[in-house]
Amino acid sequence: MRKKIFVAAAMVAVAIGMQAQGIIINKTDGTFEVFPADEVVSIVTYGYGEEPQPGEGNTLTFNVAGVSFNMVQVEGGTFQMGCDDSDAGSSEQPVHEVTLSSFSIGQTEVTQALWYAVMGQKPTADGEQWTQWSATNGLGNSYPAYGVSWDDCQEFITKLNMLTGKQFRLPTEAEWEFAARGGTKSKGYKYAGSNNIDNVAWYSVNSYDNLYGDPDYGSHEVATMGANELGIYDMSGNVQEWCYDRYGSYNTNKQIDPIGPSTGNSRILRGGCWIAAADNCRATYRSLSSTTNRSTSFGLRLALSEETTGEDVPAEPKAIDLGLPSGTLWADLNIGASSPRATGGYYAFGETEEKATYSWDSYMCSSSQCAYSSDPLKADGILRTENSGSTILQVTGSIAGTKYDVATQTWGEEWVMPTKQQYQELYDNCTRAKVEIAGVQCTEFTGPNGNSIIFPGGGYKENTETKDASYSYCWTAEVNSILRTTEAIVASVSSGGFNPYGANYRYLGIPVRPVKKK
Repeated sequence: MRKKIFVAAAMVAVAIGMQAQGIIINKTDGTFEVFPADEVVSIVTYGYGEEPQPGEGNTLTFNVAGVSFNMVQVEGGTFQMGCDDSDAGSSEQPVHEVTLSSFSIGQTEVTQALWYAVMGQKPTADGEQWTQWSATNGLGNSYPAYGVSWDDCQEFITKLNMLTGKQFRLPTEAEWEFAARGGTKSKGYKYAGSNNIDNVAWYSVNSYDNLYGDPDYGSHEVATMGANELGIYDMSGNVQEWCYDRYGSYNTNKQIDPIGPSTGNSRILRGGCWIAAADNCRATYRSLSSTTNRSTSFGLRLALSEETTGEDVPAEPKAIDLGLPSGTLWADLNIGASSPRATGGYYAFGETEEKATYSWDSYMCSSSQCAYSSDPLKADGILRTENSGSTILQVTGSIAGTKYDVATQTWGEEWVMPTKQQYQELYDNCTRAKVEIAGVQCTEFTGPNGNSIIFPGGGYKENTETKDASYSYCWTAEVNSILRTTEAIVASVSSGGFNPYGANYRYLGIPVRPVKKK
């Protein structure tokens, strides 16, 4: 079992005090590694043949004005969010499937030391410093920063990001619960790290049911209880932790990287606290409050999205075999998308370059006609006519495989825009499930062989007066036809064309999902 060598760690501290420059580790192969003194926290060893314990060694360390804090990297995965046990509240139901991308989350709650390092003072209320940071409720560098509202957290994070150049944020509710449960290393504990709350949490029995003046009353220094499977502390008890999401009821839809409702006055709090009963410290328990409310039990924990290098560029396509009768292979993402979960680029009718915003004046299609205010397309099979000063393009046939096929031009000759028949085959032979991706309703198609693809919406249109938006179109190779749907993609096939509803609508073209043969 892995153990800390406290004697060695103490010697490091002494060496640092004697103004040593750091530590040199000599390896058996004759090489060595140098660690500066200010990066050494402790020395850890483990026995031969043993793997490091879960959660250890996968942390990122940051420093702000001399205050260090750790972020634990959480590998993305799929889990069942919520709880339907007898002790679960109605707000924790129904249990539903959630898939998350990888992210990092604070190993501890934000401490008073870090809050001071960033803000330079205690939290303020109406210009006055919060007076409840006290020995009674827990006072010291290693105690959690409590008495903070959701709005206070946003101000803190904004300043932290300016100091670090990073994009820290509050975790989403789904990220918080996934991390509390132990992520992909979860052992199914009721609390964050144990089925015995006394092993992992400061809660009412050991922190609040005592009288004022008792040394155990109030919040406690972070990381003084046991960690969970990922090496994260105090996700049950100590202080409640603000999440990004507005409060909303659960539903049974599968979700991918959910961010909560788009409207609402209350934000989510998770994790229970030092005045909470054991039931309210469960990993699935939900609480809420106004964004301006402060309490001695309200604190925060940071999150950080997985960083990427360079720009978010489109990804290379992967062909997915869904087991369809025709043998058609569908791309796992739309053209212009950086991942199968992204919506992808938007294209004008029969063009091969992504377009910006379209309006009634610059982009119209109806009943196999397209009107452009710009120069007309010059392609075979298109009859050019004039109508009220606009160029009307009479469209016939298919552009699949031609120089106006955006799939062929982007990904090579093996890829083409799908036909109506291929869309219809997809719809007829696959099961469909609604999936929410970052707040957008999408559709997952699962083929007879169990493989699946996700259509993140489709063409986008917005009413500029009502602000209503919908994702409900997808181009086909037969350029006089567009597919319509009430399920975000391909619920029915129509040859009626693209019919704008009036001058108040604007368009972002329509994305393209290519296909190829085996």
